[in-house]
Amino acid sequence: MFYPFITKRIVGLAYLEAMLRGKTVIARGFHETKYVLKDTAWLIENDYELPKLLERVIADSMSACCSVDKHSFVSETYTWTALRPLYLDMFSKVCA
Repeated sequence: MFYPFITKRIVGLAYLEAMLRGKTVIARGFHETKYVLKDTAWLIENDYELPKLLERVIADSMSACCSVDKHSFVSETYTWTALRPLYLDMFSKVCA
């Protein structure tokens, strides 16, 4: 999955939905993106890196980044069962 880099901060369901389908994700290396995607996606810091990265992704499709079971990562990390305690903790800190 390639998401256009027009907007400055895009972190959302599109990446996770693509990973659930086993697609390779290329995204900007923003702090938020790194936090959500961990080491399961290809990250670039600027648009100039994209052509070389695309060559690398095509040539090395069996790399560690691509061989991660993306579906399992998303389904185990971003379910309501997994997120519930994190949300409860966050709300208890905010409301305290």
